[in-house]
Amino acid sequence: MGKLSLFLVLGFSILYIILGSNSNKLSTQAVENMSDYHANTMAHSVAVSGTNLAANQLFLNGAWAAGYSSVDFENGSFSVGIQVLDAWKNIRKLTTTGTYGGVSKTIEVIYKPSNFSKFAYYSVSESGIHWHAGDTVWGPWHSQDYLTVNLTPVFYGKVTSKKGIIYQTGSDDPKFYGGFEQGVDVPMPSTSVSNLENLAIDDGWHLTGQDTVYLTFEGDSVKYRNSYSSPPTAYLLSSLANNGILFAQNAVLRIQGTIKGMYTVGSNKRIYIDNDIVYNTDPRIDPTSTDLFGIVTEKDVLVADLPVNHDGVNIHASIFCKDEGFGAENPGSRPNSGQLHLLGGIQQYYRKLVSDPYPAHGFLKAYRYDTRLMVASPPGYPGTGLMEIITWFE
Repeated sequence: MGKLSLFLVLGFSILYIILGSNSNKLSTQAVENMSDYHANTMAHSVAVSGTNLAANQLFLNGAWAAGYSSVDFENGSFSVGIQVLDAWKNIRKLTTTGTYGGVSKTIEVIYKPSNFSKFAYYSVSESGIHWHAGDTVWGPWHSQDYLTVNLTPVFYGKVTSKKGIIYQTGSDDPKFYGGFEQGVDVPMPSTSVSNLENLAIDDGWHLTGQDTVYLTFEGDSVKYRNSYSSPPTAYLLSSLANNGILFAQNAVLRIQGTIKGMYTVGSNKRIYIDNDIVYNTDPRIDPTSTDLFGIVTEKDVLVADLPVNHDGVNIHASIFCKDEGFGAENPGSRPNSGQLHLLGGIQQYYRKLVSDPYPAHGFLKAYRYDTRLMVASPPGYPGTGLMEIITWFE
C-alpha cells in the first residue's frame, strides 16, 4: 500500500505539473493573442481613419495629391500616397498604411471625379413628359424632377430621382434592372459652362468676336470658318487646343465631322449639328478606342434642319445643355428625317422634341449609351463636384 500511495502521489504531482505548464502556456498565448488582436484591430482602425481623412481632402479638392507622411494618430501612425493609374480616365489610387504596435494594415481605394457625362440621361425638369412602354434607357438615369411612367418603360442602369415617381395608370410596372432610389439631389452647377470657358482660355482654343463659328473635324485636324461662304482654315488640333477644349464666346457654333482623340466644344449660345459627328474609331467595334467628344452649351443643342440631315444622322458625343435641352430644329415642320442615332448621353435642363409627331415629322430616336462614360469623360466636361469610389480593398 505504501508503494502504491507513493506512485499515486508522484503520478498526480506529474499530472499537475503538466497541466500547470499547459495552463501557463495557454494563459500566455491568450494574452499574446489578445495583444495581437488589439494591435491588428488598432492598425486597421488607424488605416481607416487615415483613408477617411484623405477622402475628405479629395472631396474638397479632386486634384489633391499631397498625401500624408507618418502622421501620429491614436498611439499609432498612418501614411497616405496617391498614384495616377489612368491619366485618360483620370483614375487614381489612394493607398493608406496604418501602423500600431509593430503591426501594419493597408487599404487601397480607387476613385475618379464624378462628371455629368456618366449619365445616359439627366434632366432638371421633365416638363411633364412621360416614359412609356417601349422606352428603353441604357446607363445611369437621373432627374431633379419626378419620373413619370406609363406602363412598362425599361431602365437598365441605376435610376435616381429627387422627387420620386408618378404613375399614370393602375397597370404601370417600370422595370428598374439597375435599381431605383428617390431623394437623390444632383443639382446642375451654375458655373458649369463658365468653368469650361476658363479652361479654354487657359490652355485651349478660345474664340471671340464672331457671330457664328463653323467647325468641321477631320480626324486630328479641324477646319474653321466664321461665315458660310468664307474659305476654311485648317488647324492641327493638338497644336490648337493643348487641353482638348475649344470654346466660342457669344457665338453660335455649328459642328460636324470625324473626331480622333479627346475633345470638348463649348459655347454660351446655341450649338447646331450640321451633319454626322462621329468617332474615327467606333468603340462598339473596337473597345480600345480613346476617341471621346463632349458638346457643352449654356443654351440648346439642335440637329440642324438641313437636307443632309433629312435621311438620318449619327452623333457620337456626350451632350450637356445648362439652361435648355437637346432636340431637332423645326421638329414639327421638317420632313420625316429617319433615325437619330446617338452614341453617348444627354444631360439637359429640360427635354426638347426631336419629332412632332413621328413619322410625319422629325426623327425616330435610336439612342445608345457609351459605357466608357462610366469611367471616362471628355476634357473639361462639367463635373458634379463629387468624387466617386470605384473600389475599396482592405
